[in-house]
Amino acid sequence: MPDGPEPVNPPLPDPPDETPRLPESTGIRFQAERWRAPLPPPAVLQQYEAIFPGAAEIIFDIAKNQHQHRIEQEKAVVAQGQYALETARLTHNADASRSKLGLIFAFIISLFGISASAGLITIGEGGLGLGFLFAPLATLAGAFIYTARSRRANRRRNSQDDETD
Repeated sequence: MPDGPEPVNPPLPDPPDETPRLPESTGIRFQAERWRAPLPPPAVLQQYEAIFPGAAEIIFDIAKNQHQHRIEQEKAVVAQGQYALETARLTHNADASRSKLGLIFAFIISLFGISASAGLITIGEGGLGLGFLFAPLATLAGAFIYTARSRRANRRRNSQDDETD
């Protein structure tokens, strides 16, 4: 009979001499390349050429066509900008000419009204003379108020259009 109580857990067997090993590398390797240019790097072009003969020439042609297209688009944008500037200049010149013409006509009407009024007042027709004095002035004041309101409305409309763009 053994001396003392028996162990609760039996002893583990000795491990074998060779334990199984995992392969040397068990990870995943991910590699990505990117470039920001119209053409890939020369090494990539060589790889394309090795896979598909003539691929490098096709890639060069695509890049050349894209470059030419971009130049044409930029020329069109510049031409549109120049056209818009010229149109704005002509419109401004036309507006300035109309404004000058309006001032000249307003001066002539005012001069006629004041002269007629002065003539009527000197011959004793004071009421009719005052009518000839105030009629052109009221017309000019009305035209001024109308122009000021329409310009303000145009500015408001233009500022709303700019906000939506």
